[in-house]
Amino acid sequence: MSKQTAKKDVVAEAAGASLVDKPILAVVDDGYAQLKALADGRSVVLPTRFRAGPSGDVAMDGPGADVYEVDGEVFEAAGAVGRSESTDTDNFHYSTLNLVAVHHALHRLGLAGRTVDLVVGLPVKEFFRGDGSRNEENIARKIANLSKPVEAFCGLDKIEPVTISRVRVVAQAVSTWVDWAYDDAGALRVAKDTNIGVVDIGGRTTDVTVVLGGRTIDGRASGSVNLGALDMYARIERDIVSAYPRLASSMNLAKAEAAARTGSITAYGKPIDVSEIVAAAKDEIEKRIRRHLEKVLKDRAADLDCILLVGGSVNLFPGLGDLWPNVETLPNAEMSNANGMLKWGRAKG
Repeated sequence: MSKQTAKKDVVAEAAGASLVDKPILAVVDDGYAQLKALADGRSVVLPTRFRAGPSGDVAMDGPGADVYEVDGEVFEAAGAVGRSESTDTDNFHYSTLNLVAVHHALHRLGLAGRTVDLVVGLPVKEFFRGDGSRNEENIARKIANLSKPVEAFCGLDKIEPVTISRVRVVAQAVSTWVDWAYDDAGALRVAKDTNIGVVDIGGRTTDVTVVLGGRTIDGRASGSVNLGALDMYARIERDIVSAYPRLASSMNLAKAEAAARTGSITAYGKPIDVSEIVAAAKDEIEKRIRRHLEKVLKDRAADLDCILLVGGSVNLFPGLGDLWPNVETLPNAEMSNANGMLKWGRAKG
């Protein structure tokens, strides 16, 4: 083989490898209650539920549990009714639990063994300082946390990890604006001077952000409160245990979440109707969210072109849609942040 032919073969091999190793743009909206992730035309919505240490459960058929290890610390994706570690902490977005959650979402997207160009978000109150400037310390903490390696296992079998080549962080409300204002091709579909309010109802927080012309956030009409779906689930769990004390040792947040969807639980092989408990919890949290929105937006609502309701928990509180005439719940509200992150990531390259 001539040197020239050998050189061509090496170049061809390198070119082929680059196609495989080229980072895939992936986004994870890593919420306190839900993970919403997109990449390469695929999407997943998963509960943010993990427990520290192996559970001891053994799969009798099919694959084992999703297990992750970081610096010797083991986490397992909790089942539909299993107990899990609390995400209701100020440090969640910079924690090992968050790192594991993001990798779990990437693996569920089918990205094991691939290199990923990752976009994630931070709540507005953590992305910006009180004076409106970017909180570079929080952004750097988020990037540093997600840059750590994570080992992945399916049961006892080690699987190829996801390699994250770059981490970019956006403000969640801004990504909602991007999703609403731009189409999938990146073309602006609203007037540049449009002013909107974004109400993001999540697991732990309800964030209100006023975006002026897509360029400025009005800090006076924006605010965040620790109030969301997790508060509702906690009340449901508490009230079920109060009504049925024998369930104290078996009731948990995952079962409360299931009860919120179905209005019932199963105990001792029998269904129990808890719809009145669920309705009371929803009503309480919805009223508290409503009071917060009225307080923050009362002087600005009439001046906004629209107020968008988004977030993983927004559909739990349908009564919020009649707050003002310009309130609009986006059709795919729980995925709006993730969709906006994807559009932003594509535009930035």
